[in-house]
Amino acid sequence: MNYTITLIISILIILLIAVGIWTGVFEDIGRGFNNLHTLYINSSDSSPDGGIVEDTVQNDDSEDSVLAVDVIASNLMLNWVINCESSGRHEGVWGNQGEYGILQFKEKTFYWLSEKYDFIGDWKNQDDQIELFLLTSEEDKYQHWSCFRKYQNL
Repeated sequence: MNYTITLIISILIILLIAVGIWTGVFEDIGRGFNNLHTLYINSSDSSPDGGIVEDTVQNDDSEDSVLAVDVIASNLMLNWVINCESSGRHEGVWGNQGEYGILQFKEKTFYWLSEKYDFIGDWKNQDDQIELFLLTSEEDKYQHWSCFRKYQNL
């Protein structure tokens, strides 16, 4: 019973996030917060923190800035693929064709992708598997991870 409720709540949260991404709600919230923050800074010369806040405000006109929505979507995708590939386990998790770890990398594939993306890491290291996976293009993810293909078809 508790599992069913947890599953339903998780699905509802994912749907809310997806609708928010699709409608641009999160982007609008982020812009609104940034505008309020800028208003706060411009409205008072005597900020309680002595102006430290001013130094940390980033210009949202930068084309290089990453939206929080993109980070959330990337984390949801990563967590889904990890759960599908290894149920979130790393140590001692071997696939039928020599794949290993949390993202079920084959040694040859790990080092080939490492060279392609100029990455230095150990194929059996959990953090290195995650970092390299996140560096790869959607095309490479689609080609090398069946769970990514399943995620794309949700």
